[in-house]
Amino acid sequence: MANTTGGTTPAGWYPVTPGSSQLRWWDGTAWTDHVHDQAVAQVGGALRAPAGTNPNTVWVWILAVLPLLGVVGLFLFNPASYLQSVISSTGSDPTSGSVTEAETAMLTSPGYLILVALGFVTYALTVIFAALDWRQLKVLGVPKPFHWAWTFLPSYGQFVYMIGRFVIVKRRTGTGLAPLWIWIATIVVVFIVGIVWALTLVASLTSMAANLPTT
Repeated sequence: MANTTGGTTPAGWYPVTPGSSQLRWWDGTAWTDHVHDQAVAQVGGALRAPAGTNPNTVWVWILAVLPLLGVVGLFLFNPASYLQSVISSTGSDPTSGSVTEAETAMLTSPGYLILVALGFVTYALTVIFAALDWRQLKVLGVPKPFHWAWTFLPSYGQFVYMIGRFVIVKRRTGTGLAPLWIWIATIVVVFIVGIVWALTLVASLTSMAANLPTT
């Protein structure tokens, strides 16, 4: 399969005939027996991807670290600072009537709005990258990959997709678990950062409560 420059065409999936939806694997020197489209290759009665398929797409690597995006918002939003501003400006207990003003300022602050926006952005990117990952797996010849639409589940969509994806990929290719461990490590980091943030907030609120003016 020579190209127009006189060399050979790189290894990859190419149409069996021009315009055909069925693809055959060209190993760089000759056609192989590996074909895929809607038809599924059967190996020993089990669904299997072509030998040597690497299922670790760029999209799944992005998905593995995407939860870190939400952590950014935690460093931009500090509820204690708004309560402290109420105490400093009024000299009163923030649990009094002035708390309404503090809550309004807090819920309309740039930090809070960014935190909420990052949540929506993370959700949207999870759906998009999962769809791209699913499509790329099909291009690579992985039969019936775990469907990306599971990411639409609120709160737990990414967990369902990532776990289901790696279970199926492992069965189809026998490999591809490296991004899973990165994803698990990312979740652990996010969890630890969240706990530290919450404890720091509680400590700040406790300190402010202890220094409230007494009547």
